[in-house]
Amino acid sequence: MERKTVVGFLTVLLIVLIFGFYLSISRDSSRSTKTPGTVKLDVPYISQRKMGCSEASTAMVLEYYGYDASQKLVKEEIGKFFEELLPGLKEYLPKSHYASMNLESLKKEIDEKNPVIIRIIMPGGLHTVVVVGYGKSGSIIYIHDPAKTEYIGVSREILLNRWISSNFKLPSRNYESIGSESFSNFWRNMENGYLAIITK
Repeated sequence: MERKTVVGFLTVLLIVLIFGFYLSISRDSSRSTKTPGTVKLDVPYISQRKMGCSEASTAMVLEYYGYDASQKLVKEEIGKFFEELLPGLKEYLPKSHYASMNLESLKKEIDEKNPVIIRIIMPGGLHTVVVVGYGKSGSIIYIHDPAKTEYIGVSREILLNRWISSNFKLPSRNYESIGSESFSNFWRNMENGYLAIITK
């Protein structure tokens, strides 16, 4: 009896978490940047196959930079998981790097027309999305979610609750570039901030 109660409680809790997250996001139906203060990059959207969120997110970024990319190509030539993407991605985009970021540095990259791949935590586990823009005053961040749709507007509070903290101590309010260090070395040295792959 107790086991059924615990399973029932966990099921209800999971449903509430999922429902709450999706009530908190708003879908922007326009791809234009006509709203003053809103910036949206014209990043092609690719829907993920199976568990391929990192592959699809990387393919979107490669398409944005003019490569003919697919989730299959990324899986075969770059990698399957966020944590292993950088070496293969640098073959296409040599200036790409892991970084510990905050919202201001994220907006700066978008202003410089660089989409950013980030790792988030969802009720079902880890997930990878592409940050493609932000709304007026930065209160809304636009993402391409390969499991859902394009240009999803997420409140900064929801994003910060979902975005994986890199625990990398920032000497300033800007991000600290990780360069070509391996992900595992980067992970060991982090103290405060949020994990990202900056693409250039």
